[in-house]
Amino acid sequence: MDTIQQDFEQFHRENPQVLLKLEAMARNWFEQGHSSVSIGMLWETMRWLTGIETTGDIYRLNNNYRSRYVRLLIERNPSWETAFRVRELRAA
Repeated sequence: MDTIQQDFEQFHRENPQVLLKLEAMARNWFEQGHSSVSIGMLWETMRWLTGIETTGDIYRLNNNYRSRYVRLLIERNPSWETAFRVRELRAA
């Protein structure tokens, strides 16, 4: 049985558009003058607006991956660290 992290890594490799879309949405949000945002809001908005197509998982956008994506967003955009509230990961 794979861990959430292993499942996420495979999903991310197969669906690089998810991170790019989240990053574009967050950047747009901040450019509009907002100082914070939740990954939940971005995630649900992406589901609603794009009906994004993904592969490799029975769920198009599995909620288990949100915490991993927010960490990638911060890693790629360190100035966003204070814009997201990030909890400690409980499961690998």
